[in-house]
Amino acid sequence: MRPIRLNFLLICALLWMSCVSAPAFAQPREYVKDIAPGVQLLQTVDPDVPITISAVKFDTRKAGVRAGAFVGNNLINAKQREVVSSAVARTHALAGANADFFPWTCDPLGFTVVDGRLVSEPASNRPCIGFTTGGEPLIGDVKMALTLEMPNGRYIKLDGVDRAAGQADVILYDRLWGTSTGASADSAELILSCDWPQIMQTGQLDAQVLSLSVPGTDQRIPEGAVVLVAKGARVAELTSALSDQKTVKLRLVVQDGSNRSWLGVRNAVGGGSWLVRDGQVFENSQKAGFGASFAKSRHPRTAVGVTKTGSVLLLVVDGRQTVSRGASLAELAQIMMDRGCVQAINLDGGGSSSLVVEDLVINTPSDGQQRQVASGLLVFGTPLTMTSPTFSLAPATSQVTAGAGESFQPNPADSGSLTPAQMTRVLWGTKNGGGFVEQNGAFTGLFPGIKTVRARLAGSTDESLPAEADVAVLAKGPGAVTLSWNPVTPLGNAQRTLNIAVKDSAGNASAWATAAVSVTGGSANPASVVCGRDGLGQTTVTWDSSFATENRIVTVTCNAVSASTGDQ
Repeated sequence: MRPIRLNFLLICALLWMSCVSAPAFAQPREYVKDIAPGVQLLQTVDPDVPITISAVKFDTRKAGVRAGAFVGNNLINAKQREVVSSAVARTHALAGANADFFPWTCDPLGFTVVDGRLVSEPASNRPCIGFTTGGEPLIGDVKMALTLEMPNGRYIKLDGVDRAAGQADVILYDRLWGTSTGASADSAELILSCDWPQIMQTGQLDAQVLSLSVPGTDQRIPEGAVVLVAKGARVAELTSALSDQKTVKLRLVVQDGSNRSWLGVRNAVGGGSWLVRDGQVFENSQKAGFGASFAKSRHPRTAVGVTKTGSVLLLVVDGRQTVSRGASLAELAQIMMDRGCVQAINLDGGGSSSLVVEDLVINTPSDGQQRQVASGLLVFGTPLTMTSPTFSLAPATSQVTAGAGESFQPNPADSGSLTPAQMTRVLWGTKNGGGFVEQNGAFTGLFPGIKTVRARLAGSTDESLPAEADVAVLAKGPGAVTLSWNPVTPLGNAQRTLNIAVKDSAGNASAWATAAVSVTGGSANPASVVCGRDGLGQTTVTWDSSFATENRIVTVTCNAVSASTGDQ
């Protein structure tokens, strides 16, 4: 019995030692902040993974809360895209994020409806999210049929809306595409007078034939009209079917895989693949046309889903950064399920992933700044509209090395402090990325350069907000210090002005760098120079006449590197 008891005690001791020596893992930090009634900002920061997840949760059944969609502000140029913060400001939305994938033409690849106007047809095997006039969210695989029917019984099947026409396509263009169709001589252009936005509500439109041009001449798209462009063999098909008809009818059928009609949808965007379907992980990216690596590799991701209670979650996972590794599609699906989603789809990710609340970029886009995108989802609501104290941020300026951080605090104008209730309303972000601001004011610099931290109180009526602070983020590793004598104080002067230029290892100006000055054969005032935003500073050197000129040396040290110069 004794050997058995010893073995038992040994096992217990080893288990105890393993528990004692095991690393302690910090709990993820979770933030929930009210933006407006029915709209919340959620954030998870888990340094042990590491991962940062930011989301806006909203309930379109609440009074004043609704979802919207945007496409690049392209009324002049069809190839224009837009950053999310610009779209949020332009539409006076509370929040927004990027949505669909897009090619070089900047046309969203999937089903897109903006304020009731059909902008883009569905992409095969790629799900969409839409919102009805009553605010009901719909997620599904959408198919669409758009036809032009003539009184003589002939009809033409249209291939798409507001996109570049292929060699055997008939494409419908309206004013949201641009000022003209871009049609060339191998095409025909049919101009129809109609109330195009109404087709998403009624499923059919009566239209008057204004003109038919063969060959096409890149005609202007009139207000209150659409232009059909037929290319290749479709030119003869269109002209033959049209004959001398003066009126035609446009018919639209839009329904998902459950035969549920999507007519009446006011706003919609397409996605890449399913993540969660009917409460289960359902990742079908390969069927949607993506490679295995796209699904399995960790990238920045954007997703949208609907919870069991009917709320909508618009979520971004940061990636390709030291503070957040990104997520595979399977991991993203689990993230959405963990937050209560029973339906969820993947949207465009990578450098496009951007989440904006009011005038704050909440996440850290992996390009170091927001990327212009072709479409996005918007959240509208009634702001809290509470009066708030005017405040600035402390410190007002700061300098950190990439990967390091600085903690910021609201600094009220009356030199007091915000109340605990007010602190729960402080929203943190940046002006345009470059670093991550946790919702407690902790900033981590990720990309070299001068970055702007922003903070505001949700619903504040103070027009001076957001409060801002600039942070100089330096590239890691030794930088460079360059010294030169100011020509105003030439050689031979008892006092000379020394110019100091400091750069980081990437060659960027080291804003607000502190340089230590030491002098052999004299003194410097100041001996500690704080450089400006441009990384430039000056000090005045007073020489000791008892030292020979050749023995006079000034040494400046900053950012772990030194430079010296003599009195020459």
